[in-house]
Amino acid sequence: MLEKIARACPAVTALDDLARGFAALLKPSESNDVKLTEWITTARAVDLPCLCSLPTASKSTEP
Repeated sequence: MLEKIARACPAVTALDDLARGFAALLKPSESNDVKLTEWITTARAVDLPCLCSLPTASKSTEP
């Protein structure tokens, strides 16, 4: 079913990939800081209005 939806709406694939990538960050790892930065960069590059506020909000907490 997800494959049919993804073919009809590529944004669903992008959102699915981002959600899975973020979920992977929930498992503690020393490299998560780098992976989170990469995830934020990817999320900002994808034009998904539903995700626009998350990377923007996280930017205000970056050192």
